[in-house]
Amino acid sequence: MQRRACPRSAHRARAARGNGDATPFRGKRRLYPFAAFALCALLLTVGCAAREPVAAKTGPTAETVSREWGPLQLVLYKGRRTLVLYRYGELVKQYPVSLGFKPEGDKRFIYDARTPEGYYRITDKRPHPRWQYFLEFDYPNAWDRRRYAENVAAGTVPELNGEPFGIGGNLGIHGSDKPEAQSNGQDWTKGCIAMSPDDIRELHESVEIGTPLWLLE
Repeated sequence: MQRRACPRSAHRARAARGNGDATPFRGKRRLYPFAAFALCALLLTVGCAAREPVAAKTGPTAETVSREWGPLQLVLYKGRRTLVLYRYGELVKQYPVSLGFKPEGDKRFIYDARTPEGYYRITDKRPHPRWQYFLEFDYPNAWDRRRYAENVAAGTVPELNGEPFGIGGNLGIHGSDKPEAQSNGQDWTKGCIAMSPDDIRELHESVEIGTPLWLLE
């Protein structure tokens, strides 16, 4: 399984530092070493609790694709509009795809028409009356939820009637009923990854639930 970095959350660490009593230990100098040790332990504990495997945003390396991902891996290169299927680290096939109709950047909230970026897994695969097949992946994951909460707190998520738009969900890889847009490389989805009917049929037969999926810039 891919190991991801565990960076410390700076704002939570600052909050932890601010939770202590600011009054000096007057007349109790011998307690300073203990207090310093306790404060360090607290910061480390809070930092670890706030850690999240966010290395998904950096993408896989050749080593992780070939050695750590298992038999099947999917990698989407958003800038190239290409979805690549690997088997035991070897490239099997590349598929042209269409993305959300505002594809630049990571997905931040529902209705932003962006395709997410990060590390996911296929969580369901099923026939679909419109899209031929639908391969669902696990957006939003823990990383997405944390980032969404930070965006809401920063006021960068649009609001409706005083409530921020939700984070969204129900995203996947599916077929297309827009052959002209698909063949022209036009982005038209609301955040999903669209493929030709033949390609999604082939991919549906190839991947299993649990297949790792990287969505990269």
